[in-house]
Amino acid sequence: MKKHILPVLILVLLFFYIIPVMSVIYSFDGEFVSKERLTSHNDTGIIIYDVKGRPFFGFGQAKVRRFIPLAKIPSILKEAVLISEDRDFYRHNGVSVKAIARAFFFNITKGYPAYGASTLTQQLTKNVLLNSNKNVWRKLLEIPLSIYLEKKFNKNEILEMYFNTVYFGRGAWGIEAAAETYFDKKTQDLNLAESVLLTSVLPFPSKFKPEDGLDPQIKNRFSAILNELVKSSYITAQVGYEVKNTPVHFVLDRSINRNAPHFALMIKNEIEKNYGPDIVGDGLKVYTTLDLDWQRFAEKIVKIEVEKIKKLNAGNAAVVVLDSNTSAVRVLVGSADWEDNDIGKVNMALSLRQPGSSFKPVVYLLGLSRGNITLTTKLKDVPTAYTTPAGIYKPHNYDRKFRGPVSVRRALSNSLNVPAVELISRIGVENVLDFARLLGISSLEDKKNYGLSLVLGTGEVSLLELTGAYSVIANNGLKNTPYIIEKIISKQNEIIYKHKNLPENVVDRQSVFLLTSILSDRLVRREVFGKILDTKTNAAVKTGTTDNFKDSWTIGFTPQISVGVWVGNNYGQPMANLPGSRGAAPIWKILIDYYSQFVNHSDFVAPEGIVKLKVCKSAGAAGSTEYFVSNLIPKSNC
Repeated sequence: MKKHILPVLILVLLFFYIIPVMSVIYSFDGEFVSKERLTSHNDTGIIIYDVKGRPFFGFGQAKVRRFIPLAKIPSILKEAVLISEDRDFYRHNGVSVKAIARAFFFNITKGYPAYGASTLTQQLTKNVLLNSNKNVWRKLLEIPLSIYLEKKFNKNEILEMYFNTVYFGRGAWGIEAAAETYFDKKTQDLNLAESVLLTSVLPFPSKFKPEDGLDPQIKNRFSAILNELVKSSYITAQVGYEVKNTPVHFVLDRSINRNAPHFALMIKNEIEKNYGPDIVGDGLKVYTTLDLDWQRFAEKIVKIEVEKIKKLNAGNAAVVVLDSNTSAVRVLVGSADWEDNDIGKVNMALSLRQPGSSFKPVVYLLGLSRGNITLTTKLKDVPTAYTTPAGIYKPHNYDRKFRGPVSVRRALSNSLNVPAVELISRIGVENVLDFARLLGISSLEDKKNYGLSLVLGTGEVSLLELTGAYSVIANNGLKNTPYIIEKIISKQNEIIYKHKNLPENVVDRQSVFLLTSILSDRLVRREVFGKILDTKTNAAVKTGTTDNFKDSWTIGFTPQISVGVWVGNNYGQPMANLPGSRGAAPIWKILIDYYSQFVNHSDFVAPEGIVKLKVCKSAGAAGSTEYFVSNLIPKSNC
C-alpha cells in the first residue's frame, strides 16, 4: 500500500499544481515583450495628454508614470530598499527562505514589520502579474513566477522594474510618481530623509497620509531603516540622529489636475459615455487636441480681463479655440477661476446662453447660399411691425435709430437688428433652424419655441457649438464636428480609438467667402465699433450682446484658428452697460493676435466663381467695388 502512495502523490501534485502553474507561466510568456509593457501593468485610472504629448490630468488612481532608469535612482534609496525589503536580492533566485525566517522572527519579537518576507522579485510578481486577492492559488503561483522572472531578466532589470511599479499610496505607482506626489521632486533629487521615508511606506502605503501625521508603524520602520543604514556604514550615527529628529517637508497634492479641469471632465464624460463608467480604472492614456501652452495663456488672460470688468458686474468668462481646418479643440476655458466655488465648477463653454447678434451670420449665410441676397441687396432699416403668433413684433436697433435702406454688407457689419429681422422673415425661421443644425448647432431643438427674434440671438446655444459653426465658415463650408480626443491607448499599448476627420460640405465656398468679406471688413465695421475689433492679422469677427447686458459674446476666425469668447454671470445677472465689443472683445483680440503667431497664417482667398465688380456709392460697399457670385450678378449694381 505504501508503495503506491508516492506515485499517487506525484500524480496529484502534477495534475493540481505543476501542470496548472506551468500553463499559467506559458500564458504569461507572451506578455514579457518588454519592460515597458510590464511596468505599465498596474496603471489604473486615466492619464490625459495634450496635443504635444504632455500629461496634464489624471482620473481614478492614476498618476503620471514616467519610467526612470535604475542609474538615475540615488544609491542611498536603492540601499534603503534592499536593506528593508530584500537583503539577499543579489544572491537568491527569486525566493529567499532566509528572508522569510528573518522577517518572521523580527515581527514576533519587535511587533512591527521592519523587514519584508517576500523578495523584491516576489513583490514585482504580485504587482505586475497577479491580482490582489490573497488566496492559496495566488501564493502557489507567486513562487514559480518569481523564479521565471529571474530567468527572464537580470537582477538590475528586475530592480528597475520594481522601482517603477511599486505602489506608494495616493495613486502614485512607481518611485518617480511618488517623488512628485509627496515632495514635488524628481527621484534623483530626493534627499536621505525623503528616500528612507518613501521606503518606509512600502509595506502599508494606504496608511501614508502625511497631512494627518505619520502612522506609528511608518515611524518605527523609518527609524529601523536608518539604524540599519548606520550599521552598514552607509551613513554615520550623527547623520542618522539628525535625520530622525528633523521634520520632513511635504509638498502635497501638487496635482496635474489643476490643468484645464473643465476640458478634462469633458474627456472623462465622453470616455464613460462610450465605454461605460468602469473604464476609469483601466489605465488608459488619452491623447487629446488641447494645447497646454495655449490653454494656460487663455486662462491667464481671462483671469486678468475679468478682474478689470468686475466693477461692471461681470463675474465670469469662457473661451473656446478651434483649429479652423479640423475643429480640434485647442483651448477650452470653462470659467475664470476653477477654484472659486461660486463660479468655477460650471463649464460655461457648454452652458446654453443667448448669443445675441453673434447668431446673425448664420442667417446671412443662409440668405447668401439660397440666392435671396447679394452683398448689395438693400434691406429696410425702417420702423416695421410683424404679425406673429405671439402678437405684433416691432424690432429696433441697439441705438434706437433707423437708417432707411441699407446694403447687406452694412447691415451686418454695423449689426443692425431691423434689417436682420427682415431677412429672416424672407427666409423663414424653420429654414434657419434647419441650417443652424447643419452647421452643428444642435441645441435649438423645438421649432415652435422660436420666432423672428431668433436672428437677434434669442435662442440659447453653447459657446462651443457656435464657435464650431463659425469654424465651418473659416473652413470654406466644410464641417468637422468639434472634437477633443485624438486617440486612446490601453495599458497594453494598443490603440483602441483613433479620431478620423470626416468633413462634410454643408455650404458653398462662394457664399462663405461673401460672408467672410463682410465679417473681415474693418472699414465698414469701424463706422459703429471703431478700431476695437481690429487685429494684427486679418480676421473675421462678430460680437453679440443680449438684453440687459446679460451676455457678452465675440466670435471670430482666421483660416487657421477660430476663437469664441463669452463674458457674463453664471446665473444671468445683468452687467452694467457691457456689450460684446467691450466685454468679450478685448479677450478675443488678445487671444487671436497671440495664437496667430504660432500658425502659418494665410489670408482669406476668393474661390473660383467669385467676381469683383465696380458699384456705385449707393450700393453700400466700403469702396467702389463689391464681390458677387458670378451667376448671381444683379442687373443693377446700384
